[in-house]
Amino acid sequence: MINNPTAESYKPIEKQRIEHALVNKDFIGAITLYKYSSLSKEEFIATVEPILTKNKPNTMNHLQDFVDKEVAASKKTNADILKEDEIWKEVLHLISTQISMPSFETWLKNTTCSIENNLVTVYCENEFQRDWLEERYTSLMLDCLNQVLPGASELTVTIKVSP
Repeated sequence: MINNPTAESYKPIEKQRIEHALVNKDFIGAITLYKYSSLSKEEFIATVEPILTKNKPNTMNHLQDFVDKEVAASKKTNADILKEDEIWKEVLHLISTQISMPSFETWLKNTTCSIENNLVTVYCENEFQRDWLEERYTSLMLDCLNQVLPGASELTVTIKVSP
């Protein structure tokens, strides 16, 4: 992020705008405001933590992961994203041959992924789906992923925040 005297004067306004976005459950907006702000990651986390941990303590961990991935994803090229999509489609195809079609349609069909080194992040739609995938399909996803992309050593499941 930017670090100069003028940027410092904007920080209180940036924090206020991010807080407002979170109160209105506009997580993408909050992340976008952060990405273009002069706040450091630590300042951003300190700003959002009191809001997000009121009701759900685990939300902070997921947000920190999401921030890291969003910032990294903003540096990816279209070719990188296309490659990830192709890899994940192949993984989904392999999974679809090993579980029932209703289960696949319900839990996995609408997932996407991002790949950073050997870490694969699977994005799903909500907490329930995330928990279900983590509890029942992590091993299968990782096995199929290693058939398509040998060396993938870690897989996480997180919620993709929609605008």
